[in-house]
Amino acid sequence: MPVFDKSGSSQQYGSAGGAVTTTNEFATEVLNDTMRESGATTVSWFKVNSAMNKKFGQTGLNRADLTNDSFIPELMEIGKGMGVKYIIRPVILNMTDSSSTSTSVNPAVMIPVFGAFAGNRTKTVQSATVTIKIDIISTLEEDIIGARRFEGAVRDAKTSSGFSYSYGGSMSTGGMSASAKGALYDAIYQSVDFISSKVD
Repeated sequence: MPVFDKSGSSQQYGSAGGAVTTTNEFATEVLNDTMRESGATTVSWFKVNSAMNKKFGQTGLNRADLTNDSFIPELMEIGKGMGVKYIIRPVILNMTDSSSTSTSVNPAVMIPVFGAFAGNRTKTVQSATVTIKIDIISTLEEDIIGARRFEGAVRDAKTSSGFSYSYGGSMSTGGMSASAKGALYDAIYQSVDFISSKVD
């Protein structure tokens, strides 16, 4: 299944069964690629969604993304017909991303440089934490056979002397920062190890 963001921080939206849901397309791509690199055989979600739309009579422009929580029983039914043994349900439960900057002055080297001072030391700390919950659903047993949470974290501190400024403002563009992406990678790699230990 796609990675759903239930942390309240996602700005990516998609249609699902006529309702609005939040998905994280970046996380979905990373998870799919990581699972395939680990040797797992996966069924492309465009094939699953196409079969789901046919089941519900959705055609043409009326097609919707039906690969979400509201249709798990139908996804298990469709999956069995495609030879699918397991459905992976990934959910982002928490995503924090912060940046702070502090400046200290060394009075021994108070040399003016472009309106600042060469004696200034600026420390910028960027940190991010992502928590992902993985449910493994068996199409044979029609139930969840494994569930676990994984936390990824990144903390990056940079110190510069003299005239400097913070790059923290780059996070305000609406996309994920490099720190958040790094934390997401960390959590996903941990989750794939768990998935590999539970499925055959």
